[in-house]
Amino acid sequence: SFEEFLKLYPFFKNYDPDYFRKIDGFWEVPVCLKEELILLLNDKDCAYDVRIQIQQFLEER
Repeated sequence: SFEEFLKLYPFFKNYDPDYFRKIDGFWEVPVCLKEELILLLNDKDCAYDVRIQIQQFLEER
Protein backbone atom coordinates (compact mmCIF):
# COMPACT_ATOMS: atom_id res chain seq x y z
CA SER A 1 0.00 0.00 0.00
CA PHE A 2 1.02 3.62 -0.35
CA GLU A 3 1.03 3.94 3.45
CA GLU A 4 3.67 1.18 3.65
CA PHE A 5 5.67 2.94 0.95
CA LEU A 6 5.64 6.14 3.02
CA LYS A 7 6.90 4.22 6.06
CA LEU A 8 9.94 3.20 4.01
CA TYR A 9 10.33 6.59 2.34
CA PRO A 10 8.86 9.26 4.66
CA PHE A 11 10.49 11.98 2.56
CA PHE A 12 7.70 11.51 0.00
CA LYS A 13 4.94 12.47 2.46
CA ASN A 14 5.26 16.03 1.16
CA TYR A 15 4.45 15.00 -2.41
CA ASP A 16 1.03 14.65 -3.98
CA PRO A 17 0.03 10.96 -3.85
CA ASP A 18 -1.29 11.28 -7.42
CA TYR A 19 2.33 11.32 -8.62
CA PHE A 20 2.73 7.70 -7.53
CA ARG A 21 1.51 4.67 -9.43
CA LYS A 22 2.18 1.06 -8.52
CA ILE A 23 3.29 -0.75 -11.68
CA ASP A 24 4.43 -4.38 -11.62
CA GLY A 25 4.99 -4.18 -7.87
CA PHE A 26 7.04 -0.97 -7.96
CA TRP A 27 6.00 2.56 -7.09
CA GLU A 28 6.67 4.69 -10.14
CA VAL A 29 6.72 8.46 -10.57
CA PRO A 30 6.72 10.73 -13.64
CA VAL A 31 10.03 11.58 -15.29
CA CYS A 32 9.76 15.19 -14.10
CA LEU A 33 9.73 14.02 -10.48
CA LYS A 34 12.66 11.66 -11.09
CA GLU A 35 14.60 14.60 -12.52
CA GLU A 36 13.76 16.68 -9.43
CA LEU A 37 14.96 13.84 -7.19
CA ILE A 38 18.25 13.62 -9.08
CA LEU A 39 18.74 17.36 -8.62
CA LEU A 40 18.14 16.96 -4.90
CA LEU A 41 20.75 14.20 -4.76
CA ASN A 42 23.27 16.59 -6.25
CA ASP A 43 22.37 19.38 -3.82
CA LYS A 44 25.09 19.60 -1.19
CA ASP A 45 22.54 21.01 1.27
CA CYS A 46 20.30 17.96 0.97
CA ALA A 47 19.98 16.18 4.33
CA TYR A 48 21.73 12.83 4.62
CA ASP A 49 18.54 10.92 5.51
CA VAL A 50 16.70 12.43 2.55
CA ARG A 51 19.57 11.57 0.23
CA ILE A 52 19.56 7.94 1.38
CA GLN A 53 15.79 7.63 0.84
CA ILE A 54 16.04 9.10 -2.65
CA GLN A 55 18.97 6.86 -3.58
CA GLN A 56 17.17 3.74 -2.37
CA PHE A 57 14.00 4.71 -4.20
CA LEU A 58 15.81 5.36 -7.49
CA GLU A 59 17.94 2.20 -7.22
CA GLU A 60 14.81 0.05 -7.17
CA ARG A 61 13.69 1.38 -10.52
